[in-house]
Amino acid sequence: MTTAHDLWLRLTDYRLREQQLMQLDAYLDALIEKNQYLNLTRITDRAQAEVKHIADALTLWPFLPPIDQHTYTLADVGTGGGIPGVILAIARPDLRVTLIDSTRKKLSAVEQICQSLGLKNIQTLHARIETVDQTFDMITARAVADMQTLLGWCDHLLKPSGRLLAMKGPKLSQELADLSKSAQQKWAIQTYPVLLPQLSGHQIVIAGKR
Repeated sequence: MTTAHDLWLRLTDYRLREQQLMQLDAYLDALIEKNQYLNLTRITDRAQAEVKHIADALTLWPFLPPIDQHTYTLADVGTGGGIPGVILAIARPDLRVTLIDSTRKKLSAVEQICQSLGLKNIQTLHARIETVDQTFDMITARAVADMQTLLGWCDHLLKPSGRLLAMKGPKLSQELADLSKSAQQKWAIQTYPVLLPQLSGHQIVIAGKR
């Protein structure tokens, strides 16, 4: 029988260590506990969260930059309960991750979880996406906004060679069809289906400026 750890290891090419697996478990436990008094996630069943939070976030693994001596920066916009930002920070401790959200209570709760896990490569930023004045190598977003809105919000946050990694569902085709002509001209967009049966219909969008 395939366990959650088996699935996570496969998604990350067996690069996770035991400590990282333990941190992912501890993160889920803390997220579900804090969700009792804060609306951090709609998924409260532990087994479902192992797939729909952890595994879902780890489907971004193939699209992350290589592990080398360069320190890449990643912003998780509209992070909510820290997905996928916290999960990627655990899986890739070489990344410097900034969790951005406009809701102070959620951000504070996630910050407490990160401190309890001893994560040193995460910082939080309480702000609306469009007001942030930093730039990043990568931006991740899950269930934040439609593609037209998301591209507009994230335009100024990306370094010239940066990439937006958006996690999308079955409405993606219509969102791409609704993109303005200027957005289509400005952005090079590729889509990749998530090939996990448990996440049927999920897609990953990779967008970079032309």
